[in-house]
Amino acid sequence: MGKNQTHKSMQMQKHSSRGGGEEGQDTRYAGHDASFHTAEWHAARLAALQMERPSWDDWKKQQDAAAARETAMEAAALEAEGEYKAALASERAERLGGVKEGGVKKREGKESGRKEKKASKDKEKKRKRSKDKKKKSKKSSKDKRSKDKKKKRRHSSSSSSSGSDSDSSSSGMSDKDYGGMGSPVRLSKFLNA
Repeated sequence: MGKNQTHKSMQMQKHSSRGGGEEGQDTRYAGHDASFHTAEWHAARLAALQMERPSWDDWKKQQDAAAARETAMEAAALEAEGEYKAALASERAERLGGVKEGGVKKREGKESGRKEKKASKDKEKKRKRSKDKKKKSKKSSKDKRSKDKKKKRRHSSSSSSSGSDSDSSSSGMSDKDYGGMGSPVRLSKFLNA
């Protein structure tokens, strides 16, 4: 006997000793239906296998057609939603009448006149601003010129006064070159004084 048969015989003895039924009969599968191995089952299985199935190309065409139908349905749903939203918006506008979002009612005749006046005022303000900017730029250029003239006068006066100094004339540098501190001084002269 092989291992499997010895095990089965041991199990059969074990189960038969428990119950008071017929000895030697396996009661484990007593209520189970084992008809799936019958001839009818095999015939049904063969019929299912011999059923005509579509080819890959046909199946793929079916899938593409199903996807196209689905996208068409989605597009129709989006279009219906857009129409519904447009209808809601028009209905809302009718209900509100002439009320804007801010809660102020429109006055068609006066409102258009106000808009035109406001636009003309804005244009005038822009013109004034541009004129002011031009005036400022002219003033700033005049100020720069006058400052430059003053610097030149200072420079020329300091150079004429420094011309009398022997130290500054020998170096050829003006007061402006030293930041307005006068002519350069040697350290030895400074310490001796």
